[in-house]
Amino acid sequence: MDNRSHPRARPVRTTERLAAVAQINLLATAGDITLSWTSPIYPKLYANDSSINPLGRPITESEDSWLGSLVTIGATVGPFPYSFIGGRFGRRIGLLCVAVPHIVSYVTMAFATNIYLFFFARVIGGLAMGEVEKDKLVEAEKSLIKLRDTHKDGVQKELENIKEHMNLDEEGHFSDILRKSELRKALMISVVLIVAQAMSGYCAITFYLQTIFEEVGSELPPEISALIVGVVLLVSSFISPFLIDRLGRRILLVVSCFGTFLSLLMLGVYFYIQDSTDLDAESISFIPILSLMLYIIFINVGLGSIPWTLCSELFPSNVKQIAASVQSSACWLSTFLVTFLFNDMNDSMGRAGTFWFFSSVCLGGFFFSIFLVPETKGKSFREIQDMLKFGNRKHSLTNQHIKDVRNFELTK
Repeated sequence: MDNRSHPRARPVRTTERLAAVAQINLLATAGDITLSWTSPIYPKLYANDSSINPLGRPITESEDSWLGSLVTIGATVGPFPYSFIGGRFGRRIGLLCVAVPHIVSYVTMAFATNIYLFFFARVIGGLAMGEVEKDKLVEAEKSLIKLRDTHKDGVQKELENIKEHMNLDEEGHFSDILRKSELRKALMISVVLIVAQAMSGYCAITFYLQTIFEEVGSELPPEISALIVGVVLLVSSFISPFLIDRLGRRILLVVSCFGTFLSLLMLGVYFYIQDSTDLDAESISFIPILSLMLYIIFINVGLGSIPWTLCSELFPSNVKQIAASVQSSACWLSTFLVTFLFNDMNDSMGRAGTFWFFSSVCLGGFFFSIFLVPETKGKSFREIQDMLKFGNRKHSLTNQHIKDVRNFELTK
């Protein structure tokens, strides 16, 4: 088709595109701040110095556990109201609503002098960790035309891909997932991967990052070590978006799980040498920061983001939001357990045992990704569903059968 026959859309300036992306990224950054707030704050809350400790006394270990984990309680509940708001009023209203609990949380923590106000702020901050979604194809088309800087025909293929797996006439229910074997398998894959992400210790490590470095006793100040890891976290977050459509989902998951397994194994070995042997660990004090840098890089390669991507690809739109809410709740519930029990795990298993536990979860995710996770790169929604239902081998046979039928029809 000759695109010259169509009037071109109003050119979209680069600044407009950047503004659209920045609005979303600001909320994502606010969420990251909520997650990592505890890392620099814990040393202050444990201090006896009232000039830096707003409570005027050191917190207890129990209060420590609740401060780290209460955000996940809010996040466990958060997806459900935001799912309703997004479905009823649209994504824009949903995103604006996300900002409200963030603001309430930050203002409360800025002026809190009571531990219960901190608890309240952490729960409210967790509520903002939910997502939204609404079915408006006309608005989606307009947004694509604007962001792609093209005319209507220029976005039709992309829009058709979106509509391909949408069922606009039917509202989905959780029972729809349970009735179909392919959707049950998709839910199992989504939940297992997101639980593996949480049980790998990601939030526990980021919540207690500065505390971990204080216990190492490195010559490098703990806050500087935590800052270095934070910079690595920021830079490595660009890896997965760059590679996911080039290498595929499954290979990145496999590499990510094995890399996090080795990183945490190495960190556990360091703490075992430091805590349980007479060997001098000072000469290898670089290992914790190296291990955590590698851990952050490898988890950002795949395990940190791909479970969410797969959830969006494995389900039809009429049940996608339900599946995403279940996955999100599973993520935050398991994260709550890990962060709340982190200190108890260190007491009962030792620091080495805790990180070896996280490492074993990553190893389990490695084998799970190899044998049970389908590769969705370049696949249509129908092909993905056939892979889930029949497996890779039968899916290939089914595709061949379809091609044979089409060839037969063409020759008639």
